[in-house]
Amino acid sequence: MLNAPCRRNHGGLCDETVRYDRHDGSLYSGRAGGTGQTGVPRCADHDVQIRLCKTDTASVAPPAPKKPKSPVPKNAFHPAIVHFPIALFVTGLFLDALGMWKRHRSLLLAGWYNLLLGAISTLASIASGLAAMSIMHLPFKGVILNHLVLACIGTVIMWAMVALRYNRHEKMTTPFRLAYYLLAVTGVGLIAFSAHLGGMFVYGE
Repeated sequence: MLNAPCRRNHGGLCDETVRYDRHDGSLYSGRAGGTGQTGVPRCADHDVQIRLCKTDTASVAPPAPKKPKSPVPKNAFHPAIVHFPIALFVTGLFLDALGMWKRHRSLLLAGWYNLLLGAISTLASIASGLAAMSIMHLPFKGVILNHLVLACIGTVIMWAMVALRYNRHEKMTTPFRLAYYLLAVTGVGLIAFSAHLGGMFVYGE
């Protein structure tokens, strides 16, 4: 039979002994070899003797109430939202180029809607990023600042492409078309590097 020492760190007196039955997990008073709550003799080989400590309940502080958990995580859903403008922008450019090559109006229209939705989603992406910075108390410097600046420039480029594309891609003059493709290449590069900086902040270099 084992004696279990008192593990409560409160300075109380251990003056009561109970038996713990390992078969059914029940507690019962008595000495080794005595009877339990049901009056059935207990085998000393299957019992553990433990001590209960009397505590001064007035000296024990009540547990602090838990703060309600916010439905918005610390990252403000930014890692999930940020993928929408990237995917929509790249897909829109691909459909746009494919539509120009095949001279297929449906592909051009699909590229336009992807580009427009991608530009709109950049606003939600930047807003969620700023919210995450505020919740996590991140400073506007270093990798975070560069990530934010590049994301904002990429957003301006996407909206500039939307403005150029608004007059229907197939009716663009040559200078406007060159500007459109130049903005597309620049936008892809900026968004890719901005995503790289965001990954550096999360996962390290």
